[in-house]
Amino acid sequence: MTTTWRVFDRLRRGIGPRLLVRVLLFSVVSTLVLTLSQLYLDYRRDTGAINGRMSEIADSYGHSLGEGLWNLDRRQLELQIEGILRFPAVRFVEVRETTDRGDPMVVSGGARRDRPSVRHQFPLFRPARGEQHQLGVLTLEASFDDVYRALREKAVVILTGQGATIFVVSLFVLYLTHRLVTRHLTALAGFLRHYDVLRPPPPLSLQRRPPTENDELDDVVAAFETMRRTLEQAYANLRASEEVLRDYAETASDWFWATGSAHEFTYVSEQVRAFGFHESELLGRRRLDGADDVAAEPQKWREHMAILERHEPFRDFVFQRRRPDGTLQIVSASGKPVFDGEGRFTGYRGVARDITELRRAEEMLRDREQRIRDAQLELARRSRTRSTSRWRPSSQTPTPR
Repeated sequence: MTTTWRVFDRLRRGIGPRLLVRVLLFSVVSTLVLTLSQLYLDYRRDTGAINGRMSEIADSYGHSLGEGLWNLDRRQLELQIEGILRFPAVRFVEVRETTDRGDPMVVSGGARRDRPSVRHQFPLFRPARGEQHQLGVLTLEASFDDVYRALREKAVVILTGQGATIFVVSLFVLYLTHRLVTRHLTALAGFLRHYDVLRPPPPLSLQRRPPTENDELDDVVAAFETMRRTLEQAYANLRASEEVLRDYAETASDWFWATGSAHEFTYVSEQVRAFGFHESELLGRRRLDGADDVAAEPQKWREHMAILERHEPFRDFVFQRRRPDGTLQIVSASGKPVFDGEGRFTGYRGVARDITELRRAEEMLRDREQRIRDAQLELARRSRTRSTSRWRPSSQTPTPR
């Protein structure tokens, strides 16, 4: 049940159902438009046929009806009206005599309506002495009820048949879409979802019968494979570049650090442990907080903090601090400001070196050089003294022999 529901949920949220809905909507709209067009044409044809039939009735029965009026033969008129009422759609027929008398002959048949679908009146003539004399008027009323009924039945048949056809075709389109496209897109998405550039999987391949010629899916797979090889090569180049830069950085420095926008340490590499500190002791603190020479060299620190507030890079800033064991440490730090994609300052990243031993060696070297210079000066002084004593003239004159 869980697997079935997962498959159903994936299908419900996939491309296939949306494609099915759009195919159904397009097919329904197309079917309705075509059906309405066909029904309208049938309506025009059937109503035109009724109007033409009424004209034919007037032409066919006009002479005999005129004879019946001339002879005032009501029975003959009734028989002819009954015959006319047998025609489809004809609902009412009336023959009215045209006369000046107050009680003209009126013979009718059928059911008269207040608002018939169509009504026509035709004059009835009888030739006499070479002229046509109007004897009366033939009134015909017809209904379109049969036309409407036939159109409704036809619409039901068309819509039922087309609806079943549309549904079957849409399901077939959904199946073809899943078989040819969506299942491969799902496989491609799963491959990308679990792709790890550190451990590249085997090349992507679609589980389908190879087509005779490459199609769009083959182009997508080929493009992805090209992109994957490029990405893997770029990642390998990046790792090589990072290793080279790390070698250079580790050679030129002892540990790495990063600070936030308030200049507090947010990262210190673990190499700092070799110099008597733990990175957790420095996180959240500023460089100024742990310095031991702030009071002795305030001008130096003011200038350094001004550089930080201006978000400028700095190099070889030397300061002193106390290790946890109380010994003095001399540090040289260099940093570069960091900005986000919108140009906002986010902090500094940089390196630091412990130059305590270097400074001690420099001081010892300076002391030794100073002692050597002092010794040389003392030696030179003594040499001058001895030379002066040796060549000084005697106060007694020697007696000649």
